[in-house]
Amino acid sequence: MTLAEAPDVLTVVECARLARTGPKPIYRAIASGELYGRRIGKQIRVPKRAFIACYVNSAIMWSELLGAPCSNQRRVPPSWSAFT
Repeated sequence: MTLAEAPDVLTVVECARLARTGPKPIYRAIASGELYGRRIGKQIRVPKRAFIACYVNSAIMWSELLGAPCSNQRRVPPSWSAFT
């Protein structure tokens, strides 16, 4: 699933797939307030707009840490190979 194909309201698992990570970092981001999420029934739902905003902010943070020029068009955080 791509971000364009994703529904307007995402589950934690869908967020994790889009971010190419496990669900634990998504739960942590929601718990810390970095990512907006609401419990609906037994599941936590995240608006797609909130996920995009959080993801873009984390990409900007990664680019600042690596000393790379910041780009608002950056959609994917740097790969771990940049650290080796």
